[in-house]
Amino acid sequence: MKKSLILTSVLAVLALSACEKTPAPEGFATPKDGEEVDVPFYGATLTYVLETNCRWQISAMSDLDVTPISGQAGTTDLKVVVSGNLTDEEKTEYFTVTLTNDDGATAEFTVEFKVPAPSLSYGGVDYKVAYMPDGNYWMTENLRYVPEGMSISSDPSDGSGLWYPYEVAEKAATALTDDASVAKYGLLYSPAVAFGAVVDDTNYKNLEGAQGICPEGWHIPSRSEWFALVGESNKADGEDSKPENNTDAAFFDTEAGYATVVKADSYGFNFTFAGSVIGGKYNTVTVDETKAPDHEEWYGANAMNYVLASTGYTGSKPQMFSLMSSFTKTFPEGKLSVAYTNLDNGVSVRCVLDRQ
Repeated sequence: MKKSLILTSVLAVLALSACEKTPAPEGFATPKDGEEVDVPFYGATLTYVLETNCRWQISAMSDLDVTPISGQAGTTDLKVVVSGNLTDEEKTEYFTVTLTNDDGATAEFTVEFKVPAPSLSYGGVDYKVAYMPDGNYWMTENLRYVPEGMSISSDPSDGSGLWYPYEVAEKAATALTDDASVAKYGLLYSPAVAFGAVVDDTNYKNLEGAQGICPEGWHIPSRSEWFALVGESNKADGEDSKPENNTDAAFFDTEAGYATVVKADSYGFNFTFAGSVIGGKYNTVTVDETKAPDHEEWYGANAMNYVLASTGYTGSKPQMFSLMSSFTKTFPEGKLSVAYTNLDNGVSVRCVLDRQ
């Protein structure tokens, strides 16, 4: 009887072991602390909490860097580094986790999230933004932000520092005050309005990289940031002469021998013929067939265009660097270079994203 009981017990244990199976592979990943995933267009570093009942590995991913890439059952924090969106459309990023149990059974799941196209919403206005080959995100429209308490002027002689764009006909300038024109060309700002403070000989050299009237996280580009795009600049303080042209700059056309509007626009820069206020007047120099014979679409457009930089220069008087356009027989493709602008001039403003 005792042998029979022992045998029955052994058989029962064997039967129980035969019925036990390795659990099916299971797992999931959620944002740490339950935070909603909201990735900005310039990228981010996220943390996902991975929970599994078996070993796992990252078996596929898009334009991401995920660490660690494998592990055992339990809870693991995944560091997910998302690169910026370099396109002009929203993109979907993902990573796939493959689970494997001790019996070799596998399962997988994929985590997806969206990275929006570059853009900027500021002051109730949506601006287009593009990634440029210099490694920065730039506004590709001129700023049209009106600082609190200011109004836009149609009279460039009034010294207000904030003016409408304009058009030229028969050498006479007329302010463009309609919403469509302001949206197309932006506004013209004195450096004082652009930097949100008086700019004079006490501070003009201390403004490099300043936010000014740009939104938080953005700034008025420096001379070096403009130079990285166009590859040509007037000399700066402390330099004996202008720097050697950088023919590797993004907008530099080696065949033309200078940075061109055409090359800039091939990268989505969207050069804008907004003109400028110089000496209390709208500048009335325009592009014509003698200056750009192959670009009839530019005829009649403002030729003297400036976009502000945040780097100061000591000339015969304090000045600021700026991007300048030149349209002449010598520069029929529209030359872009870094030059100077006076503190009482009215120029365009574009903002560049702070380095992330």
